[in-house]
Amino acid sequence: MNPFLSVCMIVKNEELNLGRALESFGALAAQGAEIVVVDTGSTDRTVEIATAAGAKVAHFAWIDDFAAARNFAFAQASGEWLVVVDADEILTPEFAASARRVLAETKATALSIPTTSVDDRGLPGATVMSVRLIKSGMGYAYEGRVHEVLTTSITRLGGRTDAAMDLTLVHHGYTTAESARKDRHARNLKLLEAAHAADPNEPRYWHYLGAEYKTAGDHEKASAMLDRVLTRAPDFELVGWSASMLFAIHESEQSPGLAFEVGAGSIDKGAGRAFCLAKMGRLAIREGDCATALWCANELERSLPDVLATRAACFEYAAEIRAAAHLLQGRGTTKACDAIRALLAKYPTSLYLGDLLVKAWEAALGTGKGLFEAIRRADNARVVVSAAMKVLHERGADRLCVELGEKTGVRNAMFAFALARIGRLEDARRELLAFGDSAGVFGILFGLAHGDAEVVAQSTAVLTPAHRQAMTKVLAGQKVPASLAWLVLELVTRAIELREDAVAERLAASIPWTPGELVAFRALATHEAGDSMKALNLALQHPQELGSMEVIGLVAQEHGDLAAAAGMLTLRAKAGDAPARVYLRGAEVLVRLGQRKEAETMLALGREARPHSRAFQPEAKGKASKKKLGRAA
Repeated sequence: MNPFLSVCMIVKNEELNLGRALESFGALAAQGAEIVVVDTGSTDRTVEIATAAGAKVAHFAWIDDFAAARNFAFAQASGEWLVVVDADEILTPEFAASARRVLAETKATALSIPTTSVDDRGLPGATVMSVRLIKSGMGYAYEGRVHEVLTTSITRLGGRTDAAMDLTLVHHGYTTAESARKDRHARNLKLLEAAHAADPNEPRYWHYLGAEYKTAGDHEKASAMLDRVLTRAPDFELVGWSASMLFAIHESEQSPGLAFEVGAGSIDKGAGRAFCLAKMGRLAIREGDCATALWCANELERSLPDVLATRAACFEYAAEIRAAAHLLQGRGTTKACDAIRALLAKYPTSLYLGDLLVKAWEAALGTGKGLFEAIRRADNARVVVSAAMKVLHERGADRLCVELGEKTGVRNAMFAFALARIGRLEDARRELLAFGDSAGVFGILFGLAHGDAEVVAQSTAVLTPAHRQAMTKVLAGQKVPASLAWLVLELVTRAIELREDAVAERLAASIPWTPGELVAFRALATHEAGDSMKALNLALQHPQELGSMEVIGLVAQEHGDLAAAAGMLTLRAKAGDAPARVYLRGAEVLVRLGQRKEAETMLALGREARPHSRAFQPEAKGKASKKKLGRAA
């Protein structure tokens, strides 16, 4: 009688991980499951460990083809079902407890299951769904030398795929040590470029090459590949993912208009649609465009994908965006706070909601009091404490920030920077380096702030080749190539959020922009970080710059100087491609000044600059801007 399940692995030099993975299979093996380990050329104790654990071991000569190796593993298996697991993954006890029942009850021939990655500290990160279980004898096979997939053959052969949320995996492969040991980027890039050369018209390779180039920080190559997917293969199953990545590239390069154009053109493109909508919604919040943000939230909930985990993510994204939009609209009441708290109870790991809850309480009760009320009401929830520590650090209350972190056990970049500010440099250094990959950017900023070249070097090493290239220039006091300006701009923004102004100025000096452009960018980033007066002082140094005009106009409106606000926002709007808030706030100010015709012109400019925006559209849900005009009048 065949086993009910075969666990299929391909391995090479995995003596550090394999024992942990095999141990996690023990409960399944006790139920009669088969363990198949295919070695592709190990020179360490991998084969010995697999044999000692009772696995069925086979050998496959590596030919730079992951699909071929995985299909060979399938051929060695005799189970009624086959599950694919890597050596740096483990099966959870829930998997072992549920597998026999789930496989007996399902009507599907393939199952998509959730895999959660953990960081260097063992804390859970992202969860992704992927097809890992197939019924044997159906002819299903992996395709693709790298980023190999089962779904293509399952679809072609008329198979049915369902989600099995109880069959969970944990992935340990994205820790600092594993990333450095395997050098996945170099390996994947080599295989993808070879596959692309052999089949240059296959959109799958355009997509995955774009993803690898983006991971490496090479936006020029990434954009070319991803744009090729969108323009030449609009019906490709992963086109939504390609659009999502291209959106992120344009946003990081300070081209929000192009980002929205890509997103708006791709939100009905299957896989990846949810991530386009989520990115559009969050960027709309940054631009002050509540109408578009709420539309994105509604769309996320209206047409949900089939995969349950992605459906759950859609609801979470929608909840975050809707809460942010309501807060932006000025609903600073305890009722709004309670609503966000209820969402946080449903999505307790959402840093975004934690940050919103602190902002909501401060809007309702005022600075200081609202902050501690948020912590108290949330029962010291980690995400709320983390957001509170950020606020304390921003306001110079570093001792309180450290005390809160030590009391609750919450550790984040703000905690480390606060430690440094109160003189505990070694503690701060140790905390940052313990974060692993996730501390890369913060480690760079810390090292620059405190003259610690070793921390800069260690932090840069876990980031992309683009980061290493850029930091070499920064440390030498040279300009970075124009193609890497986006990367340094992101570091400048982070430095401003951390209130490390000297670091922000040093980094900005390496960007090949004019002094006026750099100051205007810093002014905008400072305004978004919540320090309006500091932003205004920067903007006034170069008031002719577009970013400076925006900051001066926004701050003038916030302080009731309507004439100055109208003048500067009008100048910025007429220059084109401004954020939605420029047109919306400009129109509001003009109406309050009795200049309705000019306000209508302002909205027309907004419609031209942001044609995707619901705030400027005359349709039913796009009448928000005109309703505002009517109320203001």
